[in-house]
Amino acid sequence: MVRPPYSIRVLVLNRSNTLLYYNVWVMPRHAPELECSAEDKASLVAITKSRTEEARAVERARIILACLQGKQIQQIARELGVSIPT
Repeated sequence: MVRPPYSIRVLVLNRSNTLLYYNVWVMPRHAPELECSAEDKASLVAITKSRTEEARAVERARIILACLQGKQIQQIARELGVSIPT
């Protein structure tokens, strides 16, 4: 089951003793489970090794390959040097 980002309500007591409610967006920890054929995976690997592909295509291919390995979103972002929403 793929769980989209969702919001939770947080209750905070500020310095003047006033209760404030905030909606905080929470991202799922694991990337969605992806299935990929061997041919598609080979194409993604070829894109990541290419010197002529656009940088954004290479970055996206690396993200997809990391998702296929079942890594956590935060780990993928940290390893590839991208923001979590990417």
